[in-house]
Amino acid sequence: MKHDIKLDGSPLPISDALKTLLQKMLNDESKHADEEVLSCIIFNFRDPTYSAESGGFHPVEISISTERKGSSQCTIDYITDFALVGHPYPELVKEIDFYFTNKRFLMAFGGSFPLDDDGTKSFDKLWESNFISYVNDQCLSDTSVTTYGDYHWNSKA
Repeated sequence: MKHDIKLDGSPLPISDALKTLLQKMLNDESKHADEEVLSCIIFNFRDPTYSAESGGFHPVEISISTERKGSSQCTIDYITDFALVGHPYPELVKEIDFYFTNKRFLMAFGGSFPLDDDGTKSFDKLWESNFISYVNDQCLSDTSVTTYGDYHWNSKA
């Protein structure tokens, strides 16, 4: 089953570049299944060298879900940018969160704002542009797709 990532009606203007990136990763993952009934797809992007000591590029997680189980239409649930915080025992924490389902933007130490706020839209445009550049430049080279739902795996894959 082909799953299309539908971004129409989002309170944030998501770029075609991000949609294309997620669609390609999802299509690559879907090649390994005969039939899929997906309910949730998690995309992870990591810099394998990122650490509290040397810095690097923050890990990012993007979650999309189907509008209903078995549907081929998907929507974004959230985009989370993590950071290592604390000393001497740093922890991975949410630094930036775009919650599409709740229509909120959260920034650590910065507060919570509506997704349709002009400042949120401006920040999102900059964040998304940087994120796409980091992925294209292989800065976030450790990527994975985790799918949840019912599967009938192709044993020849």
